[in-house]
Amino acid sequence: MLYNTKWDRTREANLNDLISWLEGHDPTETYSYSDSLHCLAAQYNGSLNREYRVLEILTRFPRMPLGRFDHMLEEVAVVRPHNFGAALKRAKRIKANYFNRIFGIWY
Repeated sequence: MLYNTKWDRTREANLNDLISWLEGHDPTETYSYSDSLHCLAAQYNGSLNREYRVLEILTRFPRMPLGRFDHMLEEVAVVRPHNFGAALKRAKRIKANYFNRIFGIWY
């Protein structure tokens, strides 16, 4: 079989992909936020074969500015309850709020 360079490409980490990934999980399934190897962020980044430096996120940027994906991912993961259904709702809310801030639409 011939080698295809597209096989090496990973999905890009972004809010839309995170939402799709969360939709593929049982909404009642829980994750442990305090376990850096099995938390939501580690699981998502692992699905992308993407390195994730949680300590850099939490120490270099203590206030999570809107717009940087890793900070949005932490915002989705950190809030309780720690299950995939609640995380999906938070991700969709962040996406809506982000869109509203970019285009100045406030309800």
